Amino acid sequence: MTTARRGAPADCTVILSDDEIASPLLFGAQTIVMTESSRLKVFEDRVLPDGLIIMESVGKSENVGRSDIKALEIPGVETAARLGNALARNMVLLGAYIEKVRPIPVELIEEEINKRFHNNNKLQELNLAAFREGIKIAANI
Repeated sequence: MTTARRGAPADCTVILSDDEIASPLLFGAQTIVMTESSRLKVFEDRVLPDGLIIMESVGKSENVGRSDIKALEIPGVETAARLGNALARNMVLLGAYIEKVRPIPVELIEEEINKRFHNNNKLQELNLAAFREGIKIAANI
């Protein structure tokens, strides 16, 4: 039996595919995006060979120990804080992921941000700016 508690480590699996997804269980991933780099060793083995880890640089205490994967450190918290709210780090990391992997067009993400935050201009602008900054950061790495 597993119990959840506030503040406990958590992970989420998102599968992007043009094909039908037979099972939501994923034992290996091409790319892992980590908002908590302190959990690197937990997730490193889940990346497939030639895969990618995109990780938050704040709190990073270890380096990737595998030579068959790439690691990209993104200053998500720092960037989001500079834009007005450190909680937007996930959008910075999302921008980096979209830039490096290109699973879907940038415009689709921007449209979704605009839809979800259309009632709150401040949050809409923050999330769009954070997403775009993540793209810029990843493009320059």
